[in-house]
Amino acid sequence: PLKSRPSGPIDVRLRVPQGSGLPLTDMVRLEPGGELPQPVLYRRGPTTGNRVQAAGEASFSRTERARFDLPASAGVTITSARILDRNAAPVDLPLTLADWQDPDGQRWISTEIVLAPLGAGDYVVEFSGTTPTGAQQVLTAFRVTR
Repeated sequence: PLKSRPSGPIDVRLRVPQGSGLPLTDMVRLEPGGELPQPVLYRRGPTTGNRVQAAGEASFSRTERARFDLPASAGVTITSARILDRNAAPVDLPLTLADWQDPDGQRWISTEIVLAPLGAGDYVVEFSGTTPTGAQQVLTAFRVTR
């Protein structure tokens, strides 16, 4: 446990054992000062038994749902999220934002994407919002496979 609040960025690394296979790993950097960090990625679908599991990489099957959880601090407001294709053109697939708080008091902004309508390829989720330092965007690339 931390005794005092750190003044610099915090790197959070997640490692999920997968039986005898390689573990799933992910990392998110939490920046002080209300900056928008990268979201934490999760998957849900037939291969997970319809349970939400941490995504070890930003690659998803079309039969899955991808969830992007963006940690938010005081003064941070996320106004929109959208999907862009590999040429930065908007994809006509509306995203809904959910604002929630975990049991430890951390506030999160989430969106879940049903991947079935997307073709195999590379995409980006763009979160737009405001922080105490002004308007910002967070771009997170992901891949959809067969």
